[in-house]
Amino acid sequence: MRRWSVVKDWAPLTLSVIAVIVSVGQLIEQHSDAGLQMRPVVDFYTTTDTSEAKVGIQILNAGPGVALIRNITYFVDGKKVGDYSKGAAKSGTDESLVDFFDFDDGDSMAVNESHWILFRDSTNKKDLEQFSDFVSDHLSAQVTYCSVSGRCWTKCSTKGMCGPTPN
Repeated sequence: MRRWSVVKDWAPLTLSVIAVIVSVGQLIEQHSDAGLQMRPVVDFYTTTDTSEAKVGIQILNAGPGVALIRNITYFVDGKKVGDYSKGAAKSGTDESLVDFFDFDDGDSMAVNESHWILFRDSTNKKDLEQFSDFVSDHLSAQVTYCSVSGRCWTKCSTKGMCGPTPN
């Protein structure tokens, strides 16, 4: 009889502790899911069709959260060249005709916001074709962006063309 008395006395306390542990676990899971739901997803679109109005690289925030742009670096043939002007200079076309959108550290991109980050529009078909070949075969861009919660990611416009992969 005494054994059942001890079980009866401790059962409510044991069940309460188990309930608290389960509640804390659910709270942690809900918090991590909320971060994923607001994650920005930055992607690139490269347009090389010379029948289009512009040829170049476009950046888009396709995720549900705001993207804070930390930096954009350009690569030519997998080698880092730095900013847009150095990338444009390697194109072999008149770099004064290459336009860009310059992000400053911390500039934000809203959901579904997009910008041409390096592009060319021209009525000179031969010149546009030369720039198109450069964009499709040699040029890539890498962006480092963060969520408002401070978690950061790096993305390359062309897989394997943004230098060595960080470990």
